[in-house]
Amino acid sequence: MRKCKCDKCHKEMDINETVLEYKPKYNIIVKGIKCDNCDATYITNVLDSNLVASINKAYILKGEIDKINKQMESEYNSYKNELIPYEIRVKYMDLLTIAHSKYKKQVESNYRRELELRKMYFKGDYDD
Repeated sequence: MRKCKCDKCHKEMDINETVLEYKPKYNIIVKGIKCDNCDATYITNVLDSNLVASINKAYILKGEIDKINKQMESEYNSYKNELIPYEIRVKYMDLLTIAHSKYKKQVESNYRRELELRKMYFKGDYDD
C-alpha cells in the first residue's frame, strides 16, 4: 500500500481512499483519506452519478485502445521477420489515433466536471 505524510501531525499514513461523505439530496459522493493519528481529512474526489458513469466510459475507451494494441501486436507478429505492409501500419495508426482522441476527450471532460464539483463542494453549494 502506498503511504503519505499527514500535513497536520507529520505522521506517515496509508493512502486508503474511502467515502468521507455522501449528500443524497445532491447525489454527491466525497472521497478522501483520513489520518489515523489526528483525524485530518484530505479530499481526493468529489463525484456525482454522471461523473461516475463518465469515468466508467473512459475505462471502456481505454479497454478499446488495449484491444487495438493487442490486435496490432498479433498481426505484426504474424509477419515474423518480414516487413509489415504500409497499409497495415497505417490502419492501426489510424485506429489508435481515433481511439486515443476519444479517450483523451473523455478524460479531459471528466477532469473538468470533477473540478466543477469540487469547487461547488468547497464553496458550500451542497450544504443542507
